[in-house]
Amino acid sequence: MHRTTVKTFALAALLGLLPALAFAAAPQGAWRGSIQRGTDSVPVEASFSTNAVEVRFPSTFACKVKADYVRPDGKSLTYRFGLSINGGAFCDGLMGKTLTVTAPDGSNTVTLAFSSSGDWTGELSRQSTSP
Repeated sequence: MHRTTVKTFALAALLGLLPALAFAAAPQGAWRGSIQRGTDSVPVEASFSTNAVEVRFPSTFACKVKADYVRPDGKSLTYRFGLSINGGAFCDGLMGKTLTVTAPDGSNTVTLAFSSSGDWTGELSRQSTSP
């Protein structure tokens, strides 16, 4: 009886972990690339931490905004944009919108997608931490 109970609990614990295994690991550190909307292309930098990402649009929009982690969604992670850190109409317009980050396991690239006056998507590459 005891052995059956232990096996049942072990199986339940393992099955409880399976949905988490389907989700991508949250990226960490600095990433750089560009996002596109139609023929428009804008440079973007992202700095990921455990529960958030700070997204900067250095030249074109000259603003940055933090997005807090919300939940995993299959192979993607969902974040929600907050208040712009330094103002700027583009970043101000992102408040409350969803940022989707797809980070394939073991890849040095992530895909960003969000909507703001149209759909923006782009690919960022991991930045080296060495000087």
